[in-house]
Amino acid sequence: MAVGDKRDGFKYGNLILAIILASLATPVVKWLVMQGGKFGISNPNAISFCNILFVGNLCSGLVVLFTFGWKGIWRHLRDLSGRTGLLLLGNLLIGTVLAPIFLFIALETTMVTTLVLLTRIEAVVYSVLGVLLFKDPISKMNWIGLVFITVGTIALALYQGGGELTRGDGLGILAGLLYAVGSSMGRSILEHTSIYGFIFSRNLLGGIIFFWLAIILYGSDHFAEAFSADLWLVMTVYAALVVVLGQITWFRAITSLPSGIVASWSTLTPVLGILFAYLLLHEVPDMSQWMAAAIILFGMAISQIQPVRAVSIPRMVEKGLVGA
Repeated sequence: MAVGDKRDGFKYGNLILAIILASLATPVVKWLVMQGGKFGISNPNAISFCNILFVGNLCSGLVVLFTFGWKGIWRHLRDLSGRTGLLLLGNLLIGTVLAPIFLFIALETTMVTTLVLLTRIEAVVYSVLGVLLFKDPISKMNWIGLVFITVGTIALALYQGGGELTRGDGLGILAGLLYAVGSSMGRSILEHTSIYGFIFSRNLLGGIIFFWLAIILYGSDHFAEAFSADLWLVMTVYAALVVVLGQITWFRAITSLPSGIVASWSTLTPVLGILFAYLLLHEVPDMSQWMAAAIILFGMAISQIQPVRAVSIPRMVEKGLVGA
């Protein structure tokens, strides 16, 4: 196999693994909340959406810190320009705090299967931002496919709400939009720092910001159960296998592949998300969800008829990975 083929295979391997882990994340979170007391958690009340977001982010940052060392991470963060620092702050507010909050609130009233499909709007927005901000190439068939994805998402939301957008569905779509904006901001940031410094700061600082925001909104006793030892053990495993590995592979993929390709392949997420929701939560999709999934997958198939060739763009992130 040629070196170029191996390199392309590595890029696509990162993307596929990131998609699998992203598809697994939401079903696992809801499963943890529902089943926390059944696998060794002495205090099931500790497994709440807020505690998972807070402790999960902190554990993710600490996993990166202890795995890759603080010296290199600190060096890259210290050398950030003012503009990149502001982008980093915006990214952690949007992608690490606001988007998960909206998604977790939606999870309280909406099926995981529905949210998996609705958040596919992320692929459309990310692709459009790639064209506008990064001048990414995108084919006519990519555009047509993205239109079908949008139609499937909107049709499902309106059908589920009887012609109106419900609170849970609206928050799910909003979370997808914010994730797309956060990914685009992350792509810009990774041109100027290492992926490990980026993931460390967005998770650790994002967890701290979310902690104080929740304290202000809900009171000082909101995280009374958050410091249970077995909760931190579970969250460390979850953070290492799902969050950190998922973020590393995702950001490596988006910095080495055009946004059109990333957006097209990311539409595999609904298939895997529905599968994981069925296996973990026993959610069986209804007819409207199957129809929306069919439209979205049809959009993915169309977008692959005339795919955009991957381009090789030198990025600072690759140097950071080699150095680590």
